[in-house]
Amino acid sequence: MLRATLRSRDTATPANSVDREIAAFYPAGITFLGGDVDRDGRVDGNDLVLFGRAFGAHLGGPRYVVTADTNTDGSIDGVDLAVLASNFGRSI
Repeated sequence: MLRATLRSRDTATPANSVDREIAAFYPAGITFLGGDVDRDGRVDGNDLVLFGRAFGAHLGGPRYVVTADTNTDGSIDGVDLAVLASNFGRSI
């Protein structure tokens, strides 16, 4: 995966600095594992945390995360958690 990041620093003493990802680019046709909520190519603890925050959410709700809804049924529930668990520790 290609990622674009932004790093900036001003001339203050001490310098204020910012370092953050601003975009991610994925090759056409890439397939992610179910449960890879953050789309970094692996299913790990970070995905579990993001999934936990969205658990119980429904399509259109403020906590709904499309990448956590592995079966695209509009709700993030135990079925989606089972998919995440079955892929936990795997990577593409």
